[in-house]
Amino acid sequence: TLGGAFNQYTGDHYGEAIDVAIFPNKSFDDKYYLNDATKKDFNIYLKTDYKNDKWLFNLDLQYRHINYSGQGSDDEFLDDGSRRILNFKDNLKFFNPKFGATYFINPSSNVYASYAYASKEPVRKDYVENPLNQFPKPEKMQDIEAGYRFKTSNINLGTNVYAMLYKDQLINTGAINNVGSPIRQNVPDSYRIGIELDASWAIHPKFIWSATAALSENKIKNFVENVSILDDNWEKVGVEINEYKRTTIANAASTILSNNFTYLPAEKWSISLVSKYVSRVYLDNTTAKERSIDPFTYTNLKSQYSFSAFGLKNIDVLASVNNIFNAKYVTSGYTWGQIFESQGTRDYYNFYYPQATTNFMFGLNLRF
Repeated sequence: TLGGAFNQYTGDHYGEAIDVAIFPNKSFDDKYYLNDATKKDFNIYLKTDYKNDKWLFNLDLQYRHINYSGQGSDDEFLDDGSRRILNFKDNLKFFNPKFGATYFINPSSNVYASYAYASKEPVRKDYVENPLNQFPKPEKMQDIEAGYRFKTSNINLGTNVYAMLYKDQLINTGAINNVGSPIRQNVPDSYRIGIELDASWAIHPKFIWSATAALSENKIKNFVENVSILDDNWEKVGVEINEYKRTTIANAASTILSNNFTYLPAEKWSISLVSKYVSRVYLDNTTAKERSIDPFTYTNLKSQYSFSAFGLKNIDVLASVNNIFNAKYVTSGYTWGQIFESQGTRDYYNFYYPQATTNFMFGLNLRF
């Protein structure tokens, strides 16, 4: 398979004062900041599969050429009170190869392995809001995977091990911008290594059990943190630099488990009890427990009944009771802080997104 695409994105980024309280009857049409951006993205790829007896080989080659530029005034102000002027240009060329092989041991099982090299460009906010005032670099990754699958009429097992080795990975800093989007920065050396397991077992024609597990280590090597030092007027007077030999990547849980019990009272009626566990997640890249999200577990009860009526091909009636044990938990958040020169201690402020307690949902799917 040979294919490709060319896309060009052109857009203005601006702010307008549409209402001012002290001038209630006056309209404001001028843009108080305006910058434009153009992104050109060209790619071409070649994919091929080759099967020989018990072997299946895959090859995927992709070339990308990206040209990205932006210029004009921004909504941020510099220390001297003037409005920041944007003027960035980036010209990137990527070659992303991937190849793999699968060996079919028998009709029920196979093993596979693959290698991929991938590169990805920064996004707009990385150019505009880089916390270290450095021009962002594209992130590059080597992905090595291997796995085993086994499938019969009532048992399905799978395991996959992987190593994702990064160069200049763009990671969340733990802070967000003024519209709630995470701010990112490059780190020179990092990795994500783990194992994924999934299994399902039809214990009885009316009872199915399934479970998944994702166990991983997500680390940054030689991470350098910059913490602003402020005077009593909240003016920046310096930076404290903290160095960590090995630390955990923000927003990366090391353990995610799920469990699903499904009962089939009738041929087209299913009732499922689904539970999920997520281990501790750190809000920033310092592995500080005081800036983290506690591990949490929640359980949902779901039901689906399917039938045909009124000339419709299929009708699905769905109902669910989510978080049936009324767990109080959060799944994400952000943090920021500083050191006041007069105090000498670090202040930090954590913000969390709490999830709903017990809640209900009903749905109807119609297929013609």
